[in-house]
Amino acid sequence: MKVSGCGEVVWQTMTMGWGLLFKAVKSLPRRVEAKDMLHFSRRASADSLTLKWRGHAVLGSRFEVTVHWKHANGLLSGTIGWTGGSKEAVIEEIHFPVATMPMPEKASIFVAYEQGRLFETEKLPYGRTDLRDGLLLDIASGSMQFTALTGRDFSYYFDARDVHFFRKAYEYHALDNRARARYTGKHPLPLDGRSNLRYTLPYRVSAGRFRGGWFEATQMYKKWARRQKWARRPPVDTRLRDIGVWAWNRGLAENVIAPVEKLQRDAGVPAALDWYWWHRNGYDTSYPYYWPPREGLKVFRQSVARLNKQGIFTQVYLNGVTWDMDAGHWNRGGRQSAVLNSDGTVKAVMFNNFAKRRLAWMCGNDSQPFQKKMRDTVIKLRKAGLPGAYLDMIGCASHGCCYNPAHRHAPGGGNYQARGYRRMLKNIRRDNPGLLLSTEEPNEAYMDLFESSISLSGGAERLWGDDVEPVPAFSAIYHGLNALFGNYALPDAIPPFDPKWPPGAAWKKEKAWHRLFPDQFFLEFARTVTWGMQPTVANLRLKHTAGEFKELYDYIVRTVRFYHAHRDFLFDGELLPPDVLKTGTVRVDFMQRFIFTAEGRQKVFQKKLPAVLHSLWRSPDGRLGLVLANYTRKAREFAFAGSGLKAVGRIPPRAWRLLVK
Repeated sequence: MKVSGCGEVVWQTMTMGWGLLFKAVKSLPRRVEAKDMLHFSRRASADSLTLKWRGHAVLGSRFEVTVHWKHANGLLSGTIGWTGGSKEAVIEEIHFPVATMPMPEKASIFVAYEQGRLFETEKLPYGRTDLRDGLLLDIASGSMQFTALTGRDFSYYFDARDVHFFRKAYEYHALDNRARARYTGKHPLPLDGRSNLRYTLPYRVSAGRFRGGWFEATQMYKKWARRQKWARRPPVDTRLRDIGVWAWNRGLAENVIAPVEKLQRDAGVPAALDWYWWHRNGYDTSYPYYWPPREGLKVFRQSVARLNKQGIFTQVYLNGVTWDMDAGHWNRGGRQSAVLNSDGTVKAVMFNNFAKRRLAWMCGNDSQPFQKKMRDTVIKLRKAGLPGAYLDMIGCASHGCCYNPAHRHAPGGGNYQARGYRRMLKNIRRDNPGLLLSTEEPNEAYMDLFESSISLSGGAERLWGDDVEPVPAFSAIYHGLNALFGNYALPDAIPPFDPKWPPGAAWKKEKAWHRLFPDQFFLEFARTVTWGMQPTVANLRLKHTAGEFKELYDYIVRTVRFYHAHRDFLFDGELLPPDVLKTGTVRVDFMQRFIFTAEGRQKVFQKKLPAVLHSLWRSPDGRLGLVLANYTRKAREFAFAGSGLKAVGRIPPRAWRLLVK
């Protein structure tokens, strides 16, 4: 480690600095970094470095910032803190580390959101554009606490080793016409009046240079992550491990249940149902009021008993985070529980463009009316016979800052959101022994309290477009600790429409989308399984099991049987480096359309992809298994060599293979 004159550390081609962001007040600086301090000193040992900066022209002579760096296991690990601050100079956010480095050739940015996403830097900006410095990517931390800037010759790795789940984020800038890159770790502070005076970041951050891509980055993080408390959870419940296929269905009982029963009979493996729109109100309206069930309690109980009798594991939808602020009951607890933005407005999104209803975020720490309503509803569901409940958005959208002055927590940063939602989940579990809980997207903060998660990464193109590349990073680290399922693979590519929404919002003209985009469903369905996730089909109806959908339905059945027969690899196994499968490429036609996409607003694009998907696994008994999926309409050649396994061959259209060594 080398140290510059102002105290920036130069290590492995990275220059490591820091910054403090202050609340905008006249006469006070907006941002302070090392070069702005008056005095600098250092103390070094064989593997560590302590850097101190003291005195600032405006903040005073007593203001002192200290950074500790330690070199261990190929990574630079550090923390930052200060003393001698003042009440008037409110520090809102720590920027640490601020790392500047050469931009790798063919650079991509890995983001640990959902299963994982890759952004090609040539396709940035994502978020907003900084006209002075170039292009900016600003992503809040998601399912895991690491990121990487990867390239052909060298890559950079950054993480936060936080076991208490404080709010954090990070930025990437492209600098000097993309010749250099800058990473900034962002840590919002609690605005409690004390942190200005004295504060130490309550966890360490790490950085390192390596060779490889997203998978190699996961293995660097895995060494630490698999030792943490959230990874030391009991084995997955056998009711979930035995599942061969999920149907993510919405609507009235008979329409939802009958196709799942048929699929279970035809495939000969246990099926599961994730049931939406069972509740009295329209989807994405009137939350958190759901009871009574849409067709009455009697029909609901009979339906659950029918599913239980056949061994079809069933969970129903609840939104675990939001309250409808346009509903009449908003003043019964929603307003007082809401997350407020820094400008005093309610944090809310109008997901439902059809009904024009805004869903407001509830603060995990101070939402007792909301949490009581959630607990009461889950108890009613359990009494109706349900073995599971799905609590939407907790896994992917519960970590934001809250500035509500009426709440007990300090406004701004902290870990009160995670602590509060964990408390709610523990209470729900205590109320309902044996009930299995699920959420949207896997997340370290809650993975010891949820048995399963739905992840939509497998359908990234349908949902998010062609500017991201989904990767199974969560599976590469935590596979087998939770049951993962999901995508948005619709057999006819037509999202369901809730009859409780305004009827005029429904599309007037639908086409034979499954013929216009003949490979999209097959790709999404196959990708999910090659990642070791349980197969999932969205909005399956009886009409999709025969007639013009016969080829597609037969593919579902074959895939389900393949997955279930090889759970020793695909559920119990360890995901290995993918290496390279040599095969042809195809241009797949995609339609990007989600549930609230207005007619005519869908997007169409092509994407060049390998004709055969693959993944490599190690079973618990040490065997290697190469999983191959040809999702296309033609037979394909392939050749593979990696991790001691070699294979060459030909795979028929719409077919699966497992090659074992």
